[in-house]
Amino acid sequence: MLRAALNVRWEERVTDQRVFQDIPRASERVRDQRLKLAGHLARHDDLIAHEVLFWKPTHGRTGVGRPNLTFPDTLLQDLRSVCEMHDEMRRLMNDRVLWRETIKTRLRLPPLVRSQ
Repeated sequence: MLRAALNVRWEERVTDQRVFQDIPRASERVRDQRLKLAGHLARHDDLIAHEVLFWKPTHGRTGVGRPNLTFPDTLLQDLRSVCEMHDEMRRLMNDRVLWRETIKTRLRLPPLVRSQ
């Protein structure tokens, strides 16, 4: 569909990398939205979802095999690309302007250039 919209014919032998180079991946867009939602939830103590944000189960048994990936687990994976320390993460989330800027600057960098 994008090739037709850009008027690129198959005879031109243009690679998919060249056609799709400026379009962000859907997974990146979902990650950005998930991080924005997490920042919103972290700032609102009155919401029930605020408690779920960093919830860890403390009771029950684990089943056989790989455990299910929960929203907090997915969020922590996303947050590792933003900041390393748990305390730093909560501090950044409580400041809306700083959190948005952190998401914009750190997630847009290519993986090889990202600061450690």
